[in-house]
Amino acid sequence: MQNQTVVNAQDADVIIKSSDDVYFHLHKKNIECVARAFPHIETPSGLDNAVCLPETANILEMLFTCIYPRPMPALDQLDWNTFMLLAEAAEKYKVFVL
Repeated sequence: MQNQTVVNAQDADVIIKSSDDVYFHLHKKNIECVARAFPHIETPSGLDNAVCLPETANILEMLFTCIYPRPMPALDQLDWNTFMLLAEAAEKYKVFVL
């Protein structure tokens, strides 16, 4: 899954890189509205300026799904470890829509 873009907003103004080298192209306003404790983000201009996070792409994809108007991840289908990693990330970044 290296260097693939999972969330790819064409007009994105923020690029996030997961711990396993997956890039997410997001909107800063969506992050600011929903993730109350997200690291301060400057508007990067390319992949070299991506904000690096310690979570894997799997966890970030589920978390970022919650900041856009789309169906929520099926939490009841997750194994316990994945559920706990998602819960920890949601708590860490204060994404309380889950």
